[in-house]
Amino acid sequence: MTIATTPNITTTVEIPENLFTSLATFLDKQPHWSQDRVMTAALGMFLLNVGNCDRSICETYISAFPVPPVSENLVGDPTMVALLQPPA
Repeated sequence: MTIATTPNITTTVEIPENLFTSLATFLDKQPHWSQDRVMTAALGMFLLNVGNCDRSICETYISAFPVPPVSENLVGDPTMVALLQPPA
């Protein structure tokens, strides 16, 4: 599936310090996320929750989530194997 890309714009916003601190802590622990991805996902979820059902908003929201590489440590993990099995 090919997802059409849309032009990006840059914004500057003020956020409460507690949100900034939580975001910084999250980003320090999650190397597959960036501030841009978090803000895109958050804004996309907000718009979807308030009733914006535009397909492009859904696609942008979903594409904000990074796909981390599969760890070799999980290859034989029975929990991961069970999660990856199709439902019976």
